[in-house]
Amino acid sequence: MSRQSVLIINLGSKIKLNNKGIPPVLRKRIYEKLVFVNPDFQRRHKNGEMLGSINSHIKCLHEDHHNLFIPRGFYYQLIGLCRRFGIRYRVLDHRAKFETVRMEFHGELKEYQKIALDHILQKDFCILIGGPKTGKKVITLKYVSSRAVPTLIIAPHASDIRDWERKVRIFLQINPENLGIIGDRRFRLGEKITVAHTAAVSKKIKSIRNRFGLIIVDDCNCCPSRFLSNVISQFNSLYTLGLANSTTRKDGLSRVMYYYVGDIVHTIDKEKVAEDKSLVRAEVKVRETPFHFPYSSQRDFPALMESLMKDQERLQLIASDIRRELENGSTPILVLTGGTLQSQNLSEILLSYGVKFQAVDLNATREELETVQADLNGGGIPLLLAPLDTIGRNFKPRNVKALFLITPVYFKGELADFLKGLNTGDPRNRVKIYDYVDTQVGILKNYFRIRSYSYGMKSQPSFLENS
Repeated sequence: MSRQSVLIINLGSKIKLNNKGIPPVLRKRIYEKLVFVNPDFQRRHKNGEMLGSINSHIKCLHEDHHNLFIPRGFYYQLIGLCRRFGIRYRVLDHRAKFETVRMEFHGELKEYQKIALDHILQKDFCILIGGPKTGKKVITLKYVSSRAVPTLIIAPHASDIRDWERKVRIFLQINPENLGIIGDRRFRLGEKITVAHTAAVSKKIKSIRNRFGLIIVDDCNCCPSRFLSNVISQFNSLYTLGLANSTTRKDGLSRVMYYYVGDIVHTIDKEKVAEDKSLVRAEVKVRETPFHFPYSSQRDFPALMESLMKDQERLQLIASDIRRELENGSTPILVLTGGTLQSQNLSEILLSYGVKFQAVDLNATREELETVQADLNGGGIPLLLAPLDTIGRNFKPRNVKALFLITPVYFKGELADFLKGLNTGDPRNRVKIYDYVDTQVGILKNYFRIRSYSYGMKSQPSFLENS
């Protein structure tokens, strides 16, 4: 290869390089990485066991007279080697192209999940690492909605397939009849999402390998290595994302996982997950509301929130709970509202009940908020109504016996810090939190689902378990 030559990288279901164009130093490094000792052979040889027909080395490449073929999960490592050795290259993209399919994510990621999402969106082929209960599936569904191409989700266990079906219904609002299924004697491709078992995909690979723009390989550290090398390698998708609980495999073939799926781009921080799950130590009162609204997309959200803040039946439920807590002597009480509209509507009902209260609004000065905070902490204000946004203005009362969250919220930023400050080590003095869940509106139910993780609930409410 002359100094002026350019290495042509043909990117499809595999990477194809013309043999004549590969510089010797690059070929040497490719072979050093993609040909390695078989861990099973090494173990048997060490223990003096029968070797039989087991190959001493595993080759994740092959070549003919004209070309060298390597798995495309190695793509970014190949680019890195070219840059390291000063090799000029040009990528010819032969991956299948797909029409955009609109999918809307109905939920909100936590901060550590957003970081993971940002990282996996930066690569076309990659792996996300995270232990159980770290929200990998939720992050993935947000990723799926961002890529917006027909997607195949592959899982090695039947229980995972059922869980994927449930989460697709919850977070992407795709009904079972519109969800594709491959496995359990069923073969139906979905327009947007198809969920499949590894064994069924192996049997149908020839008919489906060009049908999907995104391949999700769940538990790729548990998938058979031959499935990765013989089946995943046939998909000509635009993107591949692997999910794994660990960076290692029991068979010692982690390299196969990396080469056929992609490099690890992010590992979810266990400490961040644990911190989020222990965010609130409180006695949580979950209250289902009768509120309903014909929500279908993010465009409906402003109208949804306006309707929620004016809904009289919902407001009367909240006012009745507040009056009961006052009668029980659980003061001071802080009610965090969605803003002026909700505060005014709730105030009218409380006044009609003969309940006395004090309210602050977003126009309050810092000095006024400091005075109100001192009065509330000192017991001079039994009941205070305050917009959520006041929490972000250093208004963080500590001596609260009951907290009413009457509008859908996420526990992040200033609000998360405020809730942490309410924690107490004594279970007898824990704050009581009223959380109002609008179970008839899918996206609002999902918001509570996210909050419930921060509550560290030992058992989920029945409306979540059955959804």
